[in-house]
Amino acid sequence: MASTESETLHFRAFNELSPAEIQAYYALRQRVFVFDQNSVYIDADAYDLVSFHGWVGSPPFACARVLPPGTQYRAASIGRIAVAPEARGHQWARRITRAALDEVYRRFGPTDVQILAQNYLLRFYADFGFEVISEPLMEDGIRHRQMLRPAEAFHGERLG
Repeated sequence: MASTESETLHFRAFNELSPAEIQAYYALRQRVFVFDQNSVYIDADAYDLVSFHGWVGSPPFACARVLPPGTQYRAASIGRIAVAPEARGHQWARRITRAALDEVYRRFGPTDVQILAQNYLLRFYADFGFEVISEPLMEDGIRHRQMLRPAEAFHGERLG
C-alpha cells in the first residue's frame, strides 16, 4: 500500500463512474467513516451525485470528493477524505487533500473552499491554509468545526 509517487488521482463526475467503481469507492468510505470511526450514519448522500470523486488504487485505498461552489456551501468544498488503515503512514491523506485542492482550482479557479473538519484534524487542514470559522459542533457523534480556505491561498501555490 505504500505505492509510488507516480500514482495519480483522477477525479470524475458521479455519472462517469461504473457500478463497480461506485461500489469500491463506497466500500472504502464506509470502512473508514462508519466502521473505523464507529460512527453509524448514511455515508452516501445527495452531494455525491453532483460531486467529483477521486481515488488511488484498485481497489481504492485513498479517496476524496470535490463539491462545486453553491452545493453544500456557498464556497467549493472538499470532503470524504479517507485512507484505508493499511495505507496510513505514507502521506496519502496529505497527497489526496492536495489533489482535491488542485481539482478545485482546475475546475473552478481560485475560489474559497469550505469544509467540515473533525476536531482532531484542525492542525492538518491548517497546514493547507484552512482557518476555523465556527464553534465546535457535533456531526454524526463526532466533534467538528467549519473551516474556510480563502481563494487567495491559491495564489503562488505550485499546483499539481
